[in-house]
Parts: sequence; C-alpha cells; structure tokens
Amino acid sequence: MALKAADKEKLKTVYGFDVDKLVEAITKTEEVDFDIPSDVTVIKTAELETRDANNRQAGKSEGETAGEKKGRELSAKALKKKLALPDTLPNDLDKVIEAAGEQLTKGDDGLKEQIKLLQADKSRLETEKKEVETKARHAVFDSELIGYFPANRTADLTDSERLLLVKANLQFEEHEGKMVVKKNGEIVRDKNSQSPLAVKDVVQSLFAEKKWVQAAGGDGGRGGGDTPPGGGGSGVKKFSQFHEKWAAENPGKDINGPDFQSAVAAHAKTVTDFEWSA
Repeated sequence: MALKAADKEKLKTVYGFDVDKLVEAITKTEEVDFDIPSDVTVIKTAELETRDANNRQAGKSEGETAGEKKGRELSAKALKKKLALPDTLPNDLDKVIEAAGEQLTKGDDGLKEQIKLLQADKSRLETEKKEVETKARHAVFDSELIGYFPANRTADLTDSERLLLVKANLQFEEHEGKMVVKKNGEIVRDKNSQSPLAVKDVVQSLFAEKKWVQAAGGDGGRGGGDTPPGGGGSGVKKFSQFHEKWAAENPGKDINGPDFQSAVAAHAKTVTDFEWSA
C-alpha cells in the first residue's frame, strides 16, 4: 500500500526527507547511504511547552532585574535632589543612602552650613541685581541729560565727552523725591521762588556759561557788533535779569530753547562781569 501524499509532504516539509529517495533506499536489497538532514531537530510537544515556559520565566526574571535597576537609579536621583546632594555623586542608591547618612550625622552643623550657603547665594544675587538696576538707571539718566543739551551746541566735542564735563561741573541728586542739581555743593535754585531749578534749565545755563553754544549770527564783530539777538542790553549783568528781559521781549518763545541760549551766550561775551548764578 502506497504512502499517503499528505504524509509524504509532511516528511518533506517538516523533517526535510526526500521521500522518493527514502523509498528507493528502503526497497533496495543491499545497504545504501541515505542523506538524513542534520539541521532538523525533532522535539516533542510536551518538551516544547516546557522549553517555552522556561524561556518565559527567564525573560520575566531579566525584565524584573532591569526594572529593579532602573527603579533604584530613579530613586537615587530623587533622593539626591531632595537632600541637595552633589550632582557628582553616582546614581547608585546604596551610595546615595550612604552619603545621605553622612549628611544627617552632621546634625545642626550640616543644616547651618547649608543655610549659610543659601544665604550667601541670595546676597550675591541681590547685589548683582542692584548693580544691574543702578547701571540701567544711570544709563537712562545720562540719556536724559544728553537730551537736554542745546541744539546749537558746538561740535568741538562729542556728546559723551560733553556729558563728562557736565557731570564734573554739576552734581545730580535725589532730594525729597525729586532730582535736583547742585553746584559747588549747593542746590541751584530760582532766585525768586527759591525752588530748585529744573535739571534741563541748569544744564542749558551751564552750556551758555561755558560758551558751549554757537552764537546766532556767528561770532560777532562782523557787520554790526555783538549786540545779543532777541533783546538784552549791555546794562544787564545778571542771568536772572537777562532771563526776565528776554522773556518779556520775546513773548511766545521757548525760554529754554536755542534762541535764548544763543542770546544769553552772546550777551555774556560782551559783559565781562556777567553773573550766571545771580
């Protein structure tokens, strides 16, 4: 009786036998060689199930070991952060616990040291903050001062150079919540009201006093003498008098504008004993 085709196919696909050659070898009367596949391993179902169960158990053990290792590492990191331990300490839970124990044995001394370090950091940061704020405030104020410079200022110096000269001649301080200008240690005040003069007015007066402004119509002495433009008079010897006279003769004009600065500068040139602070 012939072998079923399905069994022949199973022998071929599952066990790797060439069935035709196998039948031929079996039917021969003499002994012959038959090539039995050496790369096929036959294992019973029960053995296969046992092997798979063992593999699953081994994989589970490896997974638990890896998970435990990762968990210990994360615990070590969390503990380091909680206790403010150095980052250079390895993320080894046993070593972290050991370091934590050493820190705790310091007791109050260790806590005091930590607090002292934190306070030092706080003080340093507050100092740096104040320095930055002070620099920013000075930069803003310097910008404001330059904004007060007369438009017709001479071009022999840069604004930065002129700013240094202004600060060398005047002192700027907070007084009763308001910025005031001091000259020779005294607050520059209005002669009539005795109120501190505005910073802008004092700065522009200094420019006129130092002749840092260009007189209108040139340097004078050419075609008409040195009579100050816009009013004035050779009999006026005080800044406050010139201020009042010019304002009266030039209604509607800006008393702090370039026209006034030019006028008072030109007038001061013709009056050798002109009093800028009077």
